[in-house]
Amino acid sequence: MMKNILDGELQERLSQVLCDLVSINSVFTNPQGIEKALHYCEQELATRLPAFLSHRDSAGNLISISNRFDRSKNAVLLSAHVDTVGADASEWKSSRLPFQAIETGTHIIGRGANDCKAGVAMMLIAATLANEIPLDNIVFLFSYREEGNCGKTSTRIGEELGHSIPLSNKGNLLLCLENTVSLTEGGPLLSAYDHEPCNAFISIEGHL
Repeated sequence: MMKNILDGELQERLSQVLCDLVSINSVFTNPQGIEKALHYCEQELATRLPAFLSHRDSAGNLISISNRFDRSKNAVLLSAHVDTVGADASEWKSSRLPFQAIETGTHIIGRGANDCKAGVAMMLIAATLANEIPLDNIVFLFSYREEGNCGKTSTRIGEELGHSIPLSNKGNLLLCLENTVSLTEGGPLLSAYDHEPCNAFISIEGHL
């Protein structure tokens, strides 16, 4: 039987991964920190999913695809960004500095914990389920930069769909995991967040 996403082991692992990510200063103006966060993701995927091949595209995004991807089966593409908005430590209580993750009974506090490192953490947790659910047709897309007024690197991901990023010939679901994880009394909860003014749900049918 597949593990419930709320079981103790996964809850503990999710909390640890999210705290690890929050502790990395990946503000969009800090390329070294962004690289550190992407390297963390890369290492997690290499450990959990040896059949996946990871690469960086020309915009710096991290793309990870199974070498057993089957175009005749439905595909799910998961996307989240590793960068965050800025953080002035003077605006934070001394016990809650922006890049020192603090876990309480209900929250993990730190810059980027919700936007969007919770989504990144959920992608890495999905990678731990390789022995319980089929992951060959799940594509992992980690965006280098989404915050700030500079160009969004996810546009490069869009350009590569159907090219260096394979798509199913049957059906594709692209999910942006932003602001999607919260802690409830029972543990972590994955839910749909649809309160952004620019929400869009993308369905690709046929050949691109």
